[in-house]
Amino acid sequence: MLRKRTQPVPLEERKKIIGGDEEADDASSSKEGIEEGGATTPSCRQSLVICLIYLFCFFTVLSILDYTFCSYGGNKNHLSHSVNKLKQKKAEKDSNDQFAVVMNTYRRPDMLRQAVQHYGQKCGLESGIRQVFVVWAENQDPPLPQTLFDDARNVNIRGIQQGHNVDNRSDVHFIRVKDSLNSRFLPIDDLIGDAVFMVDDDIRISCRTLQESHNAWKANKDALVGYFPRTHALKSDIIVYHTWLSVYLSRKFSIILTKACFLHKKYMALYSSDEHPQAIRDYVDEKFNCEDIAMAMLVSNATKSSLNSVHMVYTEGAAYDSGIFGGISTGSGHFTSRTQCLTDLSRIYEKHGWGLPLYNVPLKNNSWLKHFPGYSWQIQPSGIFEWFPSADLFQ
Repeated sequence: MLRKRTQPVPLEERKKIIGGDEEADDASSSKEGIEEGGATTPSCRQSLVICLIYLFCFFTVLSILDYTFCSYGGNKNHLSHSVNKLKQKKAEKDSNDQFAVVMNTYRRPDMLRQAVQHYGQKCGLESGIRQVFVVWAENQDPPLPQTLFDDARNVNIRGIQQGHNVDNRSDVHFIRVKDSLNSRFLPIDDLIGDAVFMVDDDIRISCRTLQESHNAWKANKDALVGYFPRTHALKSDIIVYHTWLSVYLSRKFSIILTKACFLHKKYMALYSSDEHPQAIRDYVDEKFNCEDIAMAMLVSNATKSSLNSVHMVYTEGAAYDSGIFGGISTGSGHFTSRTQCLTDLSRIYEKHGWGLPLYNVPLKNNSWLKHFPGYSWQIQPSGIFEWFPSADLFQ
């Protein structure tokens, strides 16, 4: 059978056919390229996920090592040396192994009751708290000390009655004073020992942390030892007040707030004496603020002449500040007023020829808790809410 003879394809049509095949190949290649390009997106994501996993593992391992090998005693040589002295005297039991809590309160009966139960019974004698003094500036008579304790008994799952440890209670006393923030620093005649833990009624410090802070104070008795460090900065003709975030970023601090800190009772006598300018106490009464800054300045000025004295020690620990939600520190003008306090009180010192009282010290060197392996960024605030009042960064 004869096949039909096909006509030859013209050259131009042949080129079109070839060109069409090439375009088809290009289109196919482009499609493959798109598919391959789409495949690169998961690859980038995988790399990011792997990176995050590595970071998570790194910080997890570092946290475990830090928790296992961290220690107390600070990083400066004289701090560590003081700790060795404490270890040598560990068996000695005297009044220095105990301390008094001085609590500031005003018209918050429920808060006061909770605070007394925490420091005077939960922590109590086992934590070294011999006495609890409540600074009472209200017109009505204070409650009886025994009424502040909760004597209700509970029953556990085995049906055994469990009461609060009455034997662990500290002695509670009320101090009647006039309504002044200066009154919290009045000398106390019945005070046993030299150590005083100043605290507001809305601050809760864990018992274990409180004991470590007491050890830090015993190693540095001339210092303010506490949980809330602050710093300052000279800016033109004013002294700007800064909170924790600035402390963390600058790695330095110059103030320990007295809303939770240990101090020597001699500073209470000095604060109320004629050696401490009356103009400062008058300023505190006028502004109804800044008594904590005034005390920090007093301690700093009293110790700056001695090269071996430590005037501020930060004790990182478990601290809860319920006053952060309603105290004066949450007000819109808080940072402005604190800056004004720093500036005005410093001028009083300068008028007396004493110079500026406050000076910054390294956060790492003056921290009681030594992290492992010792990165400065491992130092954390005593409470999560310390990160938030950071509007002072924009002053």
